[in-house]
Amino acid sequence: MMKKIKALVTKLSGHRGNEYYNILCYAVFVALSFQPAEPQMKVICSEVKKYIKKDAGSISKSISRAVNDIWENGSRETLFEIYGKELQEKPSPKDVVYVIAQYIWINEKEETAESV
Repeated sequence: MMKKIKALVTKLSGHRGNEYYNILCYAVFVALSFQPAEPQMKVICSEVKKYIKKDAGSISKSISRAVNDIWENGSRETLFEIYGKELQEKPSPKDVVYVIAQYIWINEKEETAESV
């Protein structure tokens, strides 16, 4: 699953060399495990701490940096595809994490249904 998350985040960002993209991937991975529920970001950040050695505040800031970079330099087309609409304003970090997780979760369910 992490492979799909990383591929999508790379498509969104155009690159993935920065540590904050890795942290965004873990946040999406954690959020995906809760689907269809959407836990508070403090729960997601707490779970991400299990994978990386950073405090929740640093994790939250890293996710914000990734979202800012995607908004300023990334693929808006991919972002609009994931959201299913054109965005007029930069989405919140929480929203980006949830929407990417939901997008992957829905596509996984559709792929599973098609293969049956």
